[in-house]
Amino acid sequence: MIRVLNDGRVELLDSSTNPMRSIYRAARICRGESPFGGTRKPIKDGDVERLVAQCLELEHNTPIEKAYFEFAVRCPIFVARQWMRHRMSSYNELSLRYNKAERAFYVPNMSPEVWEAYSAYRFPVSEKQDILSDHRILKAVMEADIQNYGDSSMLTTILSYEHQYNDYIAMVKNGVPGERARGVLGTGFYTEFIWGVNAWSLFHWMKQRLSFHAQNEHYLYANTVLDILAEKFPTLTKLFLSAIEKECRKEPVTTSRTETPELATDDEIRSTGLFKGIWGDK
Repeated sequence: MIRVLNDGRVELLDSSTNPMRSIYRAARICRGESPFGGTRKPIKDGDVERLVAQCLELEHNTPIEKAYFEFAVRCPIFVARQWMRHRMSSYNELSLRYNKAERAFYVPNMSPEVWEAYSAYRFPVSEKQDILSDHRILKAVMEADIQNYGDSSMLTTILSYEHQYNDYIAMVKNGVPGERARGVLGTGFYTEFIWGVNAWSLFHWMKQRLSFHAQNEHYLYANTVLDILAEKFPTLTKLFLSAIEKECRKEPVTTSRTETPELATDDEIRSTGLFKGIWGDK
């Protein structure tokens, strides 16, 4: 499990036992190599890597779809809504119809350590569902020394979300069903979901969300998934990044339609922001 933002998390729950070989077997059957034996040849690691790289480069996606991954994700609701626009995946999300919302929300530029300190000062564990006064909230802000970690918008964000949660709790205590009361909670509150995705859809998601054009919060989650994959499946991750780099080089770097497009150089890829993950920017 890896922490993201002030209170987010990502964890790889499950995956194909050997994603590279799953892709290789699916690709080889196209050339008449039966998975039942007979025409099946011994698998060599070098052959596997070359064939998977070729599938990525040629966008021969159906064999790549045979590898599968499952992640647990905790992120702000607005990040989850962007995430779920990638429809070729399977999602199961925590329901606020059947569960009470947590007093947990995204505060930009706040580290997990500062968030934990603030949360500890807000209230005893036994009172987590109580309505908090502004005095108690501001006292927790002072005790956690939050004013030294960000600008004035940080305090505004905290007060706004604390007031929303107070309203939510008050409505629930007055008998309003949770499925209705949740409507007062903003999209900065955290949600949790399980994300099932095949390797091709994961590859496409990484291309989109590791781009300079991606919203920073979503980029940080994509970079975290990249780190998890790099540790668990280093060869497949290397091939993913290599394929994306080659795709970046195909982008024309001229802006005039009358000019002849040229292939982008390394420096031009960096400057135009087509993809930042492969350069190690975090």
